[in-house]
Amino acid sequence: MLRVCTRICTLVVVCVLAPWWSVQSFRTTSFKPVRMRRAGQPPLAASRQREGTVEFDSGDCFYRPHSKIIRDMGVLALRVLPQQRLNGARARNHSGDGGGGAGELDGRGISVLDAMCGSGIRALRYIEEGGARYVVANDADDDTQLANARAANLGKHIVAGSVALQCGDAMDAYFAARLERSYYDMIDADGFGSGMPHSAEAWWALRLGGLLYLCSTDARTAAGKNSAAAAWRGFGAVAQSMPSSNELGVRLLVADAVRQAAARGMEAVPVFGVYHRPSSCARVMMRLVAAGRHSCPSSAEKSMGFAAYCALTGEHWILSLSDIHDPRAAAVCPPAAQHASLEI
Repeated sequence: MLRVCTRICTLVVVCVLAPWWSVQSFRTTSFKPVRMRRAGQPPLAASRQREGTVEFDSGDCFYRPHSKIIRDMGVLALRVLPQQRLNGARARNHSGDGGGGAGELDGRGISVLDAMCGSGIRALRYIEEGGARYVVANDADDDTQLANARAANLGKHIVAGSVALQCGDAMDAYFAARLERSYYDMIDADGFGSGMPHSAEAWWALRLGGLLYLCSTDARTAAGKNSAAAAWRGFGAVAQSMPSSNELGVRLLVADAVRQAAARGMEAVPVFGVYHRPSSCARVMMRLVAAGRHSCPSSAEKSMGFAAYCALTGEHWILSLSDIHDPRAAAVCPPAAQHASLEI
C-alpha cells in the first residue's frame, strides 16, 4: 500500500468564502524608512516629502515612504465610498427595504477618523485627495515637537474647520464617538501589533456602510513563529508556519474583524486585503453592512472556516466550521486519501 499522510500540520482560522475580494502581496526593491528621533536626541532636520498630490514635513515623525501604496488604496476606497453608498441606498429603496438609515447619504459629507495619525499624512491625503469633508487626526503621542509638526502639516485645513487635532488613546476616540453618536464614515486604524483592540472596538464608532481600515504588523505571530498563546490572543486562532503564511496573515486579520463585529451584533465583510512585504504589514479594508436588528451575525458561520496544510504532500484545503466538529474531517489529506486504495 502507498503510505497515506494523515497528519495535518496547520489549522488556522480564516475567512474562506469571499471570492470577490483578493489578497495581494506587493514587493519593492529598496526600503528606507525615514528614521525617528530617539529620546534625548536633538530634533531632526526638517524633511520635506511629497506623496500623491500633497507635500508635508515628516520631521521627527515616523514615515515609511514605501508604504505609499497602502495609503493610496485607502484614498481610493474613500473616493468611491459616496457612490457606493448611493448605489446601496437606491437598491434598498428599489427592494422596499428602508433599513440602515444610519448609513444613508444625508448631505453631511464624508467624515474620517485617523486614529493614529503620526505626521498627519493620511489625514492630509483624505482631505485633499479622498474627498473627505471632515477628518479627526488623533494621536496618543503628546510630544510637543511632534504635535507641532502635525499642526503645521494640517494647518490650513485646521483653520478651515475641515480637520480637528486630538491627542489621546484611540479607544477613547472610538467610545467618545459612540457616546456622542457622531459616527465616522471611515476609520483608519494604522496601529502596531495584531490589529487588536481596534478590530474589536472601532466598530462602535463606525457609521453603517462605513469602512474600517485595519492593520497588523505582527507577521511573525500570524506565521506561527511566536508562541501559540500570542496567536490566540492576537487573532483568536491557531497559527503555524506554512508556505502561504503571508496570505493567511491577511485572512486571519479579516477573520478576527468579522468575528469581533459578530460578537457585537454587527455584520462586516472584507473589501480588500493587502500584504505589504517591505513592512511585513497586513492591511484589510472592512465594511460594516448591518447592525442591530438588520444584522445577521450567524452569516459569519458561512464565511469562516479553517485552512489545513499537509507537510508531506504540500496540499492546502479548507474545512468549514461544521466540518471541524467531525474528528474524521480534518484527519486525511485529500490527495493522500485519493490514493489510499491503490496498491503498488
